[in-house]
Amino acid sequence: MKEKKRVLLVSPSNVAWTGAVTLPLNLAYLASSLEEEDHEVKCIDMRVDKNIDMEKEIENFDIVGISSCTPSIKEAWKVANIAKKCRKTVALGGPHPTALPNESLQKDSADIVVRGEGEITIREICNGVNLRKIKGISFKAGKKIFHNVDRPFIQNLDSLPFPARDLFDLRKYHSSLHKNKIIGDILTSRGCPYGCNFCFKAIFGRYYRMRSPENVIKEWKQMIEMGIEEIGILDDNFTVDKERAIKICNEIKKQKLIVDWSAVGGIRVDSISKELFTAMKNAGCYRVAFGAESGSQNILDKNCKGTKLEQIRDAVKLAKEFGFEITLFFMIGNLYENRETMQKTIDFAKELDPDFVQFTIATPYPGTALYEIVKREGKLLVKDWEEYGSYEGKAYFEHGELNKELVEGMYRKAYRDFYLRPRMVLKYIKNHKFEILKGFRFLTS
Repeated sequence: MKEKKRVLLVSPSNVAWTGAVTLPLNLAYLASSLEEEDHEVKCIDMRVDKNIDMEKEIENFDIVGISSCTPSIKEAWKVANIAKKCRKTVALGGPHPTALPNESLQKDSADIVVRGEGEITIREICNGVNLRKIKGISFKAGKKIFHNVDRPFIQNLDSLPFPARDLFDLRKYHSSLHKNKIIGDILTSRGCPYGCNFCFKAIFGRYYRMRSPENVIKEWKQMIEMGIEEIGILDDNFTVDKERAIKICNEIKKQKLIVDWSAVGGIRVDSISKELFTAMKNAGCYRVAFGAESGSQNILDKNCKGTKLEQIRDAVKLAKEFGFEITLFFMIGNLYENRETMQKTIDFAKELDPDFVQFTIATPYPGTALYEIVKREGKLLVKDWEEYGSYEGKAYFEHGELNKELVEGMYRKAYRDFYLRPRMVLKYIKNHKFEILKGFRFLTS
């Protein structure tokens, strides 16, 4: 009979600003997986759980699991070091440790690094399986580091229990546009078959896996019953299988589960249709987001996006016809760019004229093709992981014609040229949404 463990799961704080504070769905999935095995679990989200005495908290648990992306890895190490001083077993996971497992183990900040999807792996760790037999982990024995074989991606996503949202205070999560609404996210699929060089794929992989419509609807209903008033679909590829997406939408309408919802993860512009948008609109969707990335076809092609400018134009036009609010994601300073291509992106954003745009300076995260190319051919400008994802308008690398001054200048220009147009200012004031611009301090600096 396995020993019941007390497990503390931690999401560390970081300096990133995105205009929203959403429940860490990864922790909630790990928690429900452990609860299914009868382990006792507590979750701490350090972004919203302020003034936590971490040492006092850790004392009450056997195992401390910490999930971290690159901007929060130093905070993760701090928590891990506290846990190590308390003689607890520390498991570190998430995108950054997955990409660089040696780094955390060499720092003695973790006993185990969980690589990739963690639900099954964390179960085996807490169930006391011999570490040498657990797939998908790296661990330290004495002074030697061992890397076990990768764990295969979870094939049947319906087999996973729903995220343990009941372990979090849902009232603490909000977006800059809906501060008085309880919001929640859902993931209906995992994996992305496309090969954009700036995207990190090691957690969910390139093999596209879908939950059944029935399974998604069951969780959707549970979320509404918990008091969630707006839902965001996080999938990278919610609409790739249009028939499945339409069936989900039709069931939402049929079962009268309509709440405001949006496709916040971004929809590929080559995976839409009038039938799909009709079903989404009828099911309560009010906002769609597209990963446009660039206004230069050459840059889209060289960075392996796999879409055409005309497809982006057609997608935005169709979304406007259906009355959706539209968000477009663009990148500034991607590989092979210059002043001309970045200006094309700014002009393209103004031409398409969505409700919102997010310009992001191309970021070479560890584990991406972009990171490897920059290390090999260019120059990394950041010296500290905390500088990643800060949304402060800093260039992360130089390569080819790209230099720090040019990229940062074009980034500021992009936001100013788009948002400080008189019609946009008046629109935001009229719709009481001007506060979203407060996060972009350089608009008025």
